[in-house]
Formats: sequence, structure tokens, C-alpha cells
Amino acid sequence: MASGVNDKQTVTFVIACLIVAVAGGLAGIGTVEAQENLDVSLDVPQGATTGEQVNLSTTVSIPDLPGDYEKELTVTFYSNGEQIGSETVTVADGETTEVETTHTFEEAGDKDIEAEATVALGGQEYTGSDTATLSVSEPQEQISFDGNLSLTVDAPDSPQVGEETTTTVESEIPSFTGAQEGELTLRLLVDGEEAASETITVTGGETTETDLTTVFDRSGETTVTVEGTLTVGEQSLTESTSRTVNVPEAPPETTTIEGAAFAVPESLEDELEAYRDDVSQDLQAQSFVLATQDELYVVFTRDEPTKGVASVEGAVLERNLSTENLTYGVIASTRTSFNTTGTEASVQEVAYNSEQYRLDLVRINAHYRRVATLTDPDSGENYTLSTTSGVLIDNPRSASTLFQNVGSKTRELSRNTSTEQIDTTLSNPSRPHLHTFSFETEFWTDAEATVDAIVLDPQSAAQQFIDEYDQTGIAHSEDGEPILYVVEEDFQPQQVDNVESIKSQSQSLDGEVVETEVRLYQEQISVQETLEHNTGCDDDLLEIQTPQGPVCVNVVQDNLLHGGVAWNSIPQSRDDALLVMGVSSLHQDSPEEFEEGRYRIEGEVVSTSRINESLPEGSVLVIYDIERLGDIDYEAVAEEARGIIETRTGELTTQLRQQVGEEGIEIATGRTTETIQSATPGEPATVSFSQSNRGSVSIQQARIYVSTQVENAQVNVAEVSSLPSGVSQPPGQSIRILNISSSIADGDFNNASFQLRISAAAIPDEAEVTVSRYHDGEWNTLNTNVVEETDNRIVLNVETPGFSYFAVGTQSTSDQTDSDDNQTDDTRTDSGDEETGGTPTENGTQTGEQTTDSQSGSEGNAATETSGAKGPGFTLLSVLTALMLFVGWRIRR
Repeated sequence: MASGVNDKQTVTFVIACLIVAVAGGLAGIGTVEAQENLDVSLDVPQGATTGEQVNLSTTVSIPDLPGDYEKELTVTFYSNGEQIGSETVTVADGETTEVETTHTFEEAGDKDIEAEATVALGGQEYTGSDTATLSVSEPQEQISFDGNLSLTVDAPDSPQVGEETTTTVESEIPSFTGAQEGELTLRLLVDGEEAASETITVTGGETTETDLTTVFDRSGETTVTVEGTLTVGEQSLTESTSRTVNVPEAPPETTTIEGAAFAVPESLEDELEAYRDDVSQDLQAQSFVLATQDELYVVFTRDEPTKGVASVEGAVLERNLSTENLTYGVIASTRTSFNTTGTEASVQEVAYNSEQYRLDLVRINAHYRRVATLTDPDSGENYTLSTTSGVLIDNPRSASTLFQNVGSKTRELSRNTSTEQIDTTLSNPSRPHLHTFSFETEFWTDAEATVDAIVLDPQSAAQQFIDEYDQTGIAHSEDGEPILYVVEEDFQPQQVDNVESIKSQSQSLDGEVVETEVRLYQEQISVQETLEHNTGCDDDLLEIQTPQGPVCVNVVQDNLLHGGVAWNSIPQSRDDALLVMGVSSLHQDSPEEFEEGRYRIEGEVVSTSRINESLPEGSVLVIYDIERLGDIDYEAVAEEARGIIETRTGELTTQLRQQVGEEGIEIATGRTTETIQSATPGEPATVSFSQSNRGSVSIQQARIYVSTQVENAQVNVAEVSSLPSGVSQPPGQSIRILNISSSIADGDFNNASFQLRISAAAIPDEAEVTVSRYHDGEWNTLNTNVVEETDNRIVLNVETPGFSYFAVGTQSTSDQTDSDDNQTDDTRTDSGDEETGGTPTENGTQTGEQTTDSQSGSEGNAATETSGAKGPGFTLLSVLTALMLFVGWRIRR
């Protein structure tokens, strides 16, 4: 029984397995039936030619079936239903394969290509197909060109904006083979953008003309380009050509505008040139700024611009000229006229009725006081602007001259050019008064004049222009009051024949403006450069003292101080030379320059006391206007006359420099440095100076005594026009002050002597020369002896125990006795230690200790004395002999 049961169970299990297998098979069959078709994609070329082998490609994707099948796939290719190829490959289920065949078509035409794929998998056959069209053509002959495509463009030279313009293109077609015709495509480009195009059929070897039209929408320089492409079959040639045309603006309407004419500021010139380059109009070379009540214009004109009220007839261009802060209209002028003569008026009438005179040109007779300053922020010729400010007054409040202490005034203007400072310089004029200005380079003036000027409203466009370019801020007026733009001034000078006439009539001419022709030798002193070159700052900066210490600042404003001597016939004495001075806004990049020549001078005759009380009594011709007429042979002037001229010039310019350097600044000129190669104890080291002898005082030679061997020592000499505030003024009448210093260390130096050349013209009659040295806060007279004396010069030998400031001066004979007593005392004080414990040697040195001065540094500061150095001394007899010679000597007999 048990065995039977087991057999039954076995049979049952087998049947169950068969059922499962059959069910699985049926399930598999159901899947195959659900994926009957193959995914077929046919790929044929875009075209073919007869007789050419063509590749046909088919991609077939096989279904992914349960199980692992690998069968043969057959792909059959048909053309218009006719079999042209068949390929069989082995594939597996789920695979994608590519099947290719080749075929050569014998006949041209469109072919319907079909690819049919068949494969049997898992007892089931799968099929799929795809079709495509292939264009088969007969083979063409090879295209070849005989030459290149040539284009010639005919475009208008000056097409008008907004008007249709035709450009004609002449095309020369090269000969070609392999085809009967081709296509020529022409494109017109304006500044790179396509504006027109045309395609035409052409044959080889022909010449065609094609018109391309466009409209230019903007003016200015424009590039017109024509591109041509010749296509024959599959071959092509390309060519292009360009030309530049100037498209002018549409002619503007003409108009007439009247206003104040200003010169174009230098800082605006670059914008004008850029404007010329950017517009198409032909603008005239000359230009000026025209200001109305509300508008500013730049006028391009063929007429010579001048200051005044201008009437301009012309066209206002569409395009404005703009700067950072202002916008100008632009006028291309066809006619310009200028009026420079004003209508008679008074200071009071214009001051109290300014609205009635708005933009009127008036002529006013009044006292005209003006100052001019130059804005010059850097070295070189690129200075900014000259600005002149002034006042017109009916009745000046005081008779004080503008030129009294003028060096201090120009110094303050250079350091602080402001409205307040200008008012102070102009002495706060009494009311009524009118402020004036111009952008001209002028001399300072202070006299009666007839002034033609344009009355400007403070709220006008002209005032905006002034404020923009007047970087000093000095062109101003009180709130609501007018400012007068000066067109012309006339001081109505009295004609004087020569210098002799001025000097002989000095009292009657005092305060009068004269005009004369002279020979002039002058020194021009730049206040800005003088300040910046005589302080401790580098890079041309001025050192000023603040509570926090010294600060270096840039001096932006400048004035030029003119000081010199005028003559007609060669001067025989000091009285024959006329002092000349002036202040201008001329440009100069060095502290001082010398000029000489024949000049026409217009200026005021002023007593020297009104300029500076320390000047000798006489007259000064203050320059209001100057014109160079030619050269003079200055070298032919006698040496004595040259000495007179240079000495008189030096007297004046020294005073000017002292005023400029009033605030503790040492103003030095004529700096020179010489080097001692080697100095040996016991022997004097001699150094000669090659400086010019044009000055009234010059150092010719120095002899240095040292206590130890010294190599490559420098000796520095500078002429000082202004002493620092800590140094007192020397006694007597100074001819020249020198700052002499050395690089020799204090412990290596004993003493020195030097030779001075002094022009006889610098020494008044009945006066004697003294040389004093500054030490320990006082001036001490030094021993001197005469080396050479002629009618033209004196050469002195001066002995000194140390370096410092040295004053070469004069003392009248009546004061000589007191001076001798003081000198004797000073000499004994300085030499007392020398005579104690020391004996002279053969070469002039002595043993023992001697009190000497320590050397001032390379900057030439006053020295202080130390002891312990050895050097040459003098016996009591030699000292007394020198004193007797000094007392008995007179320079003028």
C-alpha cells in the first residue's frame, strides 16, 4: 500500500510540473505574439550619380525575449520594387545591428528604396521594413574658373542723411567651364551692417551693372562695402571692396546770435579738436566762446576772434559739445563782427542799475586797480590759465600804492588765492565799485584808465563759464552785483622821449603813466618757483609750519616779479639808470631768469619810497605793458656801466626776494659748489669759483685750513636775498649776503679765508666796505685787506674763523671810527685764545688751541662755534697792521 501511494504522488508531481511548464511556455508564446514587428531604419545618401557605387545602410532592433536566442537576420534591399541586394547576419534577441549593402545605379531618376528585415526567434518569425527616396542623376562636368570675380563700386562722395542713395556695382564675371550659367549675389554693407542685396543670373565672361539703394540714417565718416559671391554648380568665388564716404548733416537753418566773446581756454582745446574729428562739416580753424544770458556756444569762424560783443551769423549745428560740467551749442559762422568800443557810463550808474546794462558794452573812466595770477600746478609748459581780477573805483579810498611790499602780496596770493585774499590785495575798495576780470596775461596796474567792458549778470551763462575755468576763484563780485569782462583798457600814457627825461621830471611825473622806449636789463623772479626751491621739501613743494609740524604743499598760483634797470645812453653813474619793476602773470619754470633788450614800456612813474622805504631815493617805472622791440649789444657796454646796471638791478630784486621770503624762508640765488680733492694739515687747500661776475659781489677763491687729512670736501656758496626769521638783519647798508658752508666736519676744520670781488658801482661815494659774519645771534665784523683795486672793482681778502652767513655792506666814513672800535673788540675776542698757548709756524699755522666756528651743513645754516681745532694765527703786530690798513683805506677818493 505504501508503495502504491508513493507512485501516485510521483505521477501527480510530474503532471504538476508539466502543467507549470506548459503554462510557462504558453506565457512565453503570448509575449512573442505581442512583439511581432522589427524596428527598421533605412539610411540612404542625399543624392547619387549613375555608374557610382552607393552605400545603403539599415539599422535593425531585435525584440528582447525571455530565454537566450541567436538566429540569422536577413535584410533585403529593393529599388522601385526590384531587389538590388540582400545581406544575412547573426543576431541575438534584444540586439540592435546595422546591415549595409552597395549598389550601382545605371539609370537616373528618383528611386524608391526599401529595406525588409526578417528573423525567426523562439519559433516565431519577426519582420519589419523602412523606405526612403534616393535621387540619382547623371554625372556633371567638373566646374573650373578662368580668373577672379572683379567688383567696381560707384558711390556718392557726400550722400545726404535721410535721402535714398544709389550705389552702382560693376561686376566682371570670369569665364567658367562645366556649366552654362551661374548666380551672382551682391550685398551692400554700411559700417558692417547689411543695407541691401541682389542676386542675378550670369554667364561666364560677361560684365554686369547692378544698382543697390539704401538710406543713410546718420552723418559722419561712413564705410560702404560691397560683397559679391559667384556660384556655379558647387563651386563659388567671393570678392569684396570698400570705400569711405562723408555723410554731411542736413544743412541747418542760419541764425544771428549776439553775446560776449571769450577766448577758448587752453583746457577746452582738446574737446574742440575731438569735435572737429567727429562731425562731417568743414569747420573753420579759428574759434571762440560766445556767451548769451542763458546759453554758451563755441563759434567756428574765418574771422580773427577778439574780445568784445560779438554778432554771429551762421548755422547752429545739431550736435552739441559737452564737457564735464558745461554744454556748448556749436555755430558754424558765415559772418562775425566784433564791437570793442563801449557806451559811456560811470561806476555808479552801472553798479546801481546793472539790469539795464546786462550784456552791454560800456566805457568807464575810473581808477583801475588789477592783479593777475597764473594757475600753474606743475612744471613744464602745460600751465592752466591766467586770470586777472580788478576793481573800478570813482574815488579811491587811499593813495597807498598796490606795489608797496608787493613781494609779500604775491607770496600770499601764491599760497592762498581766494576771494578774501584778492579783496585784501586790492585794498577793499570803497563803494561804489565794480569788479572786473579777464583771462588775459596782464601786468598789475593801479592808475586812472578808460576801460571798455561787458556787463555780465552773476546768474548768466557767461558767469557759469567764468566759474568753470577760473580755477583761482578770484573773478568774483558781491552777491547780485555785476562783474565786468574787460575788453580793452587805455591808461592814456604821456609820451616821454627817454630815461633822462623821466628822471629830470620825476617830481612832476610822479603818479603819471608814461610811454617810452628804453634799453632794459631785468631779472624775472617766479614767486611760486622761489618758494618751492628754497625750503626743505622735495618734488618742488613748499614747506609750511603747522601745529602738527612742517607740511609740504604744492604752490599752484604764480606771479612774476620784474626788477631791472632802464637806460638810453650808457649810464655813467647810479643816477643815470632808472629802476623798472612790475608784476605779471607770465609763465616761468625757474626761480629767476635774466632778460635784456630794447623795449617799449608803458607804466607809472612812482617814487622808490612807495615801493620800499629801504630803496635809495629816486623813481621807479612800474610796468603796465611791455613790448620787446629787439636786441642790444650788452657785451659792448663798458664794464663800469655794466656794474652800475647790475648793482641797481640787484638792489631792487634783493628787496623783492626779501619780501617774498618774509616768513622765515631763506631765499638764495646763484648757488655754486666746488670740491676740494684733498686737504692736508699745515697747508691751505685752495678752491676757485667759476661763477659769473655779473653780480655786484662774487666769491673768487677760498683757502681752507684743516687739522686732519680731508678728502673730497665740498664748499658751498649761495647768494641770500632773504634771511630766515631767526637771523637778524646785518648792520649798515648790505650789498650782498652770502651763505658759505662746507662739508668738512667740525673737528677737522681750523679756519679759512676767501677773496671777494665787489663792483665799484655798488659802493656809494664816501663809503667803505665791511664784511660781517653772523655768529651766536649777532653780526661780527671780520678782518679784510685789499688785494686789488680798480675803477671798476675791489677785490678783498677776508679771514674767518668759521662759515655762516656773511654780509658784504658799506658804511659811511662818518661812522667808521665807531665801526673800527667794534671791530677791534670783536677781533680781540675771536683771536684771544689763538694768542694764548700757541706760536706761529713758518707756513702760517700755529701750535696750541684755537677757538673756531663749526661748519654749517650743506644747506648753509648758520654755524656755531667749537674749540680744539688748530690753524693759522696772527701776531698782535699783524692784527694792528691790518686794522690800520683797513681804517685808512677808502674805496672812493
